[in-house]
Amino acid sequence: MSRATSKPGSPRSMMNFLAALCYFPKFSVGRGKRLLKAFPDPAGIWLAELEELVAAGLDPAIANEFMSWRETAPVEKITNELVEAGIQTSSINNSDYPKLLKEISDPPAIIFYRGKLPESNLPILSVVGTRRCTPYGKKVTEDLVKELAAAGVAIVSGLALGIDGIAHSATLEVGGKTFAVLGSGVDRPTVSPLSHLGLADQIVASGGGIISEYPPGFKPTAYSFPARNRIIAGLSMATLITEAPLESGALITAARCLDYNREVLVVPHPINSLLGAGGNEFLRKGAALVTSAADILGLLHLDSFKTQTFSRPAPENAVEEKIFAAISAGPKHIDEIIKLTQIPASSLTGALTLLELKAKIQNLGGMTYQWA
Repeated sequence: MSRATSKPGSPRSMMNFLAALCYFPKFSVGRGKRLLKAFPDPAGIWLAELEELVAAGLDPAIANEFMSWRETAPVEKITNELVEAGIQTSSINNSDYPKLLKEISDPPAIIFYRGKLPESNLPILSVVGTRRCTPYGKKVTEDLVKELAAAGVAIVSGLALGIDGIAHSATLEVGGKTFAVLGSGVDRPTVSPLSHLGLADQIVASGGGIISEYPPGFKPTAYSFPARNRIIAGLSMATLITEAPLESGALITAARCLDYNREVLVVPHPINSLLGAGGNEFLRKGAALVTSAADILGLLHLDSFKTQTFSRPAPENAVEEKIFAAISAGPKHIDEIIKLTQIPASSLTGALTLLELKAKIQNLGGMTYQWA
């Protein structure tokens, strides 16, 4: 019989054995389900003979590999490392395991996290989009997220560059709760992307959390990001796409959301927008079109939540009224504003400069303007 670090029935928590099991490089969702079905007490897996592991559904080669690996992975050492790193764990059988995540078809058997997990009564929305966002995508994400977070909706995203990071930051800016799901370990050295390590720490410090099904030390792979997208979708009542091209990981999250019978919400983009084409395609297939936080609260039956109003500036004259109407649907180049307003270029330039000085609009560069 293989040597184990502790025996079934000992005072050691079942959670420690299960957490340690996740460190086995070939521990997958499917294998985890089969093993836990055969061994309700995970400690038994650390004592099982080859025949028992094969009977539980492991391929003989994998079972042999696991038996060799477990000799080098003492549970005490792994448990101590988790404690020292401030990392907690929750299994699907625990009361603190997120309720919505438990309901999906392929939930992780265990999750690692720093900070906190979402409370079961918390309304949660996932916000996803492209890493290469436009000024329009950035502005729309900030505006919607700030209103929703201020109303008490928790925001889940993937900590990636672009829309993900903007969604987390906007939530923090208004004192809301946000949770990041990683395709890497949640320990500080392997948080991905490393450039968002500070953002991850802010999320934890603000009462939110960073979550992963992968153990500390796990570096992201080609498969871990698509796999983590199911957790983003699973944690949430719905998924909001604010900006995504046709080839985008955000669309994987949205597709999984549909698999789990959850709503997909989409911010519309111009028909010639390549970075908005993925969201527009979901709209064509029947996703819900949203243009305001109130739309989202209504679709999620959260009408009782009151959004914080981020009011637009009132025009002081007819010229400002025309300019505001021109940029109301998103950033516009000065040439487009001229066409829409019919204001002569010489007069418009002065009016735009004055509005910038009043902090009512902002120049995004290249003479493209949007709300400040």
